[in-house]
Amino acid sequence: MTRRAPGRFALTVLPPGLRLVLVRAVGYHALSVMLQFTAGETLGRDIGLEPMVVELDPIVVEGKPPPPPRGIGRDAFEERRRLGFGQFIDSTVIRRSEHLSLPDLLRRDTSVYINSSSGIGGGQALSSRYRHVVGAMQCS
Repeated sequence: MTRRAPGRFALTVLPPGLRLVLVRAVGYHALSVMLQFTAGETLGRDIGLEPMVVELDPIVVEGKPPPPPRGIGRDAFEERRRLGFGQFIDSTVIRRSEHLSLPDLLRRDTSVYINSSSGIGGGQALSSRYRHVVGAMQCS
């Protein structure tokens, strides 16, 4: 069998007689055709294949969202408070101190030292208690 133009084939060495020809292609229903071959003659046939629709079973994907990063969010905040790690300023103190800037509030009610020598609008917040553990954090 040799392939000619797209969809055309030449079957060259066939003995004469009635033959069952099976035609199939991926994505189409197979088709069986009985053809009579005669020695020395060319037999032309148009054979159309019907597209095959395949319905697949649905795929169900189940999962749960990843846990939030450690140390972030309200749950982590409450856990630190429960363990007594850190200093916390509640809303009463914040309301009472509305006239203060954040650096002034932190200086007054915590043991945080604000180094504002790094320029306008920026500085470093250093915890005097945990400086060796947490280091510095940029403030703006």
